Amino acid sequence: MIAALSGHASWVLSVDASPDGAAIATGSSDKTVRLWDLGMRAAVQTMSNHGDQVWGVTFRPPGGPGPRAGRLASVSDDKSLSLYDYS
Repeated sequence: MIAALSGHASWVLSVDASPDGAAIATGSSDKTVRLWDLGMRAAVQTMSNHGDQVWGVTFRPPGGPGPRAGRLASVSDDKSLSLYDYS
């Protein structure tokens, strides 16, 4: 094992790596999305806007059409999809 990242209060249900490999996003049954910096091996941001467990997280790389920043999307049992900017 290279590293163990702890911080969620319940099960981790989804994970995705950023296009550059520097970060991971996790979605949990604790209703949060966490953005982890792999170099620091720590959560650098916690998003708590979902009202139910988070089943999916996925990155979209920076560039291309639309805003220049990358996007992170999350989906939840609360029937919502949330979009976040990251850089």
